[in-house]
Amino acid sequence: MSFLRRVNILIYFIIAAGLFSCSDSESNVDTYDRQGLNFYTAEQIIIPSFQDFSTSTSLLDQSVSSFTDNPSLEGLTTLRANLKNSRLNWQWCSMYNFGPSLNQGLLSVVNEYVIIEADIERNISNEDYQLESLSKANARGFKAMGYLLYGNNLSDEEVVNSFINSQARGQYLKAISDLISIKAKATIDNWSTYLDQYASESKAGTDAGSSLSILINEINKYWETTTRDKKLGIPLGKRSLGTLLPDRTEAYYVGYSTELLSENVKAYKYLFEGRNKEGIAGQLSLSNYLKELGATDVLDNNDLAEVMSTVFQDAIDQAQIVGDPLKSKVETNFDDCDQLYLLLQKQIIFMKSDMPSVMGISISYADNDGD
Repeated sequence: MSFLRRVNILIYFIIAAGLFSCSDSESNVDTYDRQGLNFYTAEQIIIPSFQDFSTSTSLLDQSVSSFTDNPSLEGLTTLRANLKNSRLNWQWCSMYNFGPSLNQGLLSVVNEYVIIEADIERNISNEDYQLESLSKANARGFKAMGYLLYGNNLSDEEVVNSFINSQARGQYLKAISDLISIKAKATIDNWSTYLDQYASESKAGTDAGSSLSILINEINKYWETTTRDKKLGIPLGKRSLGTLLPDRTEAYYVGYSTELLSENVKAYKYLFEGRNKEGIAGQLSLSNYLKELGATDVLDNNDLAEVMSTVFQDAIDQAQIVGDPLKSKVETNFDDCDQLYLLLQKQIIFMKSDMPSVMGISISYADNDGD
């Protein structure tokens, strides 16, 4: 039996055990300031992350307009840099797919993973720039922008000429950028009113529908389905019986997929430790909450907060070992990629089972952990 299989089985047993047993930390009375935690997390971490993303997509949209109005190598360089900046900023807010972000469908609009090149080219030929419907999901988003701005092994000159020779191509790129920028701005604008609800006393519990329950469920779901699977597991063949799928890497056309993964793990670590993007920690955090509860991990009975911080950092360090471009690393550096995958998988034990259990939070989403 493979190590990964044993880890997956262990996760099931841990979750099952958590449903029928009590941890030692339950003897500690939970008096943590959850309302304060919700307010701090939203005001100091979540909202600034969406604000940075909105600001960067607005700048991206402006650079798209400048480039498509007058395609040039200089404009292409600026546009590509702004695209990367937006994609890096997205790593800090993508996991908060609830409230305003969910209402705007931002996760689907940004679309980092699956596109169909033929659909994009067909839409350009038909001058079809209406991209908000679900039927256009595979022909929009950052990955579609990567395809248009890099192509398949095209030179920079060839990319510029493709826009010089086709005004429709530029209009299509602008339609993608406009949609992302509009949805990003609407999301941050709506957080100004949603904050009162999110940080209200009525939402300060741990029951289903409480702010902490929503946060814990959503960050777990994103970590499992996206950070672990879409960013690495699927390209690594974990969902295709070992068949590698390098074209499913996040920044396939660009070559910085591992950097994006590492940035996302860092964002998770900072959220967990209550740090803003500059690394400055407040007094309230998920980590601090676990410490106050005296939580220990189910594997070795160590301080759960310390264990989780260590695994986050280990994953960041391992991503540096893997390096980019990930689309080739999954083939030439499989063992190091697999080690990174196992670290992402290992964190699920602590983040999905141990942490919610000691906080009294139920994981309510349907998981995808059946391999």
